[in-house]
Amino acid sequence: MIVQERPDILITDIKMPFMDGLELSRLVRQELPDIKILIVSGCAEFEYAREAIQIGVEDYLLKPVSSAELLKVLRGVSVSVIQEWEEKELLKKYEEDMWENREYKKEEFLTRILTQSLSVTEILAQGKILSMDLSARLYNAILLKITGDFDGADGQNHMLDVFTDVERTLEEQKGVYYFRRGLEGWVVLCLAEDERQMNYKVESVGECINRIISSCPLQLEYFGAVGKPVLRLRELKDSVDEAERVFAYRYLKKWNQMIGS
Repeated sequence: MIVQERPDILITDIKMPFMDGLELSRLVRQELPDIKILIVSGCAEFEYAREAIQIGVEDYLLKPVSSAELLKVLRGVSVSVIQEWEEKELLKKYEEDMWENREYKKEEFLTRILTQSLSVTEILAQGKILSMDLSARLYNAILLKITGDFDGADGQNHMLDVFTDVERTLEEQKGVYYFRRGLEGWVVLCLAEDERQMNYKVESVGECINRIISSCPLQLEYFGAVGKPVLRLRELKDSVDEAERVFAYRYLKKWNQMIGS
């Protein structure tokens, strides 16, 4: 029940049937590392208190405990809980801001590559700053779009989860990088050493997207337009242009597949 309800504070005795409070505290700490544990016990032995400290118990109160004393301790613990909530929210907001800033820089970086305003040396250097190793023998671009019916708050939340899963999954693949393209799409850059490996990369991207879409409760569709492989980063615009040409067929072709030229 503790694992299901995930309380902020646990108050427990030590001597109890089935499981003593220290064993309970150890198990709960493993599952919920941030929980605050208070022990209220008639056991004054030092060994119990020492073990409680090792577990990370917030306080050890000896019976009899008055309601005023217990409330005082709880108020102090609640202040600590609220501070941790606020710190987590600030950290989450900071990480989201950093993530969005990185995504913006990636979009800007792709634009500069496609407008050929960067030399190969500058592209490789800028890529390293963005944690992208862009050294390869072969490059190809995929234009990817996901769409569907996602009206309402629940639908929008599910859609956001899908976008997050897509970006996380793409980031986990070696030699695959994504750049946001509008609100519902991406330019996916695949790097390979030969044509066979490139075909595998493209197929792998399609399989990952299909798996994510299939597991979503919303009625979503995706369309992937595959460009042509190029040998140099400076030629990446040719690959994207070809993907754009293929992407125009999305109104004529069946969705939920990757289409090549």
